[in-house]
Amino acid sequence: MMPEKPMSDSPPMSRSLIFVYGTLMQGECRHHALHDQELVGIARTQPSYRLVDCGTYPGLLEVVVTESDGSEARGESVLGEVWAVTSECLVQLDEVEGVDEGLYARRAIAMQHEFADVCVEAYFYLPDASQLATLPPDWRQRAR
Repeated sequence: MMPEKPMSDSPPMSRSLIFVYGTLMQGECRHHALHDQELVGIARTQPSYRLVDCGTYPGLLEVVVTESDGSEARGESVLGEVWAVTSECLVQLDEVEGVDEGLYARRAIAMQHEFADVCVEAYFYLPDASQLATLPPDWRQRAR
């Protein structure tokens, strides 16, 4: 497993931070959409999320579940990459992720460690996922 640390001290001020956890990661089929962007580091979310199997790609869900005893179910800490991206790249990523079609929404995500106090966004899966299988918190550990 790669260390969870930033690759650079901070992103340029004109860039946004995006957490990617599936097909946009290095070596995956949609990584080309991050061409010429800056990898800031390997990172983990707070344990409030889970990945679901959407077929050839994962969906990220926030876990807000109350158990029958009134306690809240905890999600998992999803592993991924944080990238510093330009506004032009964000427009392209929104298109790739189907934001206008209602497939994903880009919004803030709670991160751990060195990314805990900075604004990082991620793409959250919007359709009903109640019948989708849960994936491991590291997309690369899925069964292929």
